Amino acid sequence: MKASTHNLLLCNKKTCINNENNYPLKIKGIKIEKNILERDDEFSKIIFNKLNKIALNEWSKDLNIYKYDLTLPIEELEKNEDFINYLHEILFETQIIEGLLICKNCNQEYQIKNGIPNMLLKEE
Repeated sequence: MKASTHNLLLCNKKTCINNENNYPLKIKGIKIEKNILERDDEFSKIIFNKLNKIALNEWSKDLNIYKYDLTLPIEELEKNEDFINYLHEILFETQIIEGLLICKNCNQEYQIKNGIPNMLLKEE
């Protein structure tokens, strides 16, 4: 699971659907993998501008790769070559292979296995 997928996911329990604490999901117990890919600065900027920056910050903090405050306007950050490398790394090269997504509102856990998050709820 990559950062762009995490950026879309939220708890789908009925009690959480309209609750602001169901997003972004907390990441725990992770096994990550990094694959080196060719850098495309323009594509990175396009994707970055479409994502929720708060959730992207949480992603980088939960994975212990936080380096920059991603809520700042990209115009302030893009002049920094290290930031562009970092952005490419967190958006495209870093992937969660195993772990859990946890709702901060209800503590519902969703398993990530083989890089795929299972967002199905068990019948209760």
